[in-house]
Amino acid sequence: LEQACRVVEERSRFQGRTRGIGGMAALGLGAEAAAALLGETAPGVEVAAVNGASTVTVSGPVEALAALEAAAQARKVVYTRLDL
Repeated sequence: LEQACRVVEERSRFQGRTRGIGGMAALGLGAEAAAALLGETAPGVEVAAVNGASTVTVSGPVEALAALEAAAQARKVVYTRLDL
């Protein structure tokens, strides 16, 4: 339990130091299609998790996520910014 508490504490410290630098979003594409879109429009954004056959979570710099959001909207792909 003590080690788990240390992990939580360190994670919180790290999140505080990185606030405003990066973010996460849910993207309504499968992993391969998402990777292709990221490569075309949002360098620096990566697939952080594959949530299902047609949805992933992505993470990256705020500016790159804004570019991805615009590209997703233009292609009518679901994009939801995650509030961390």
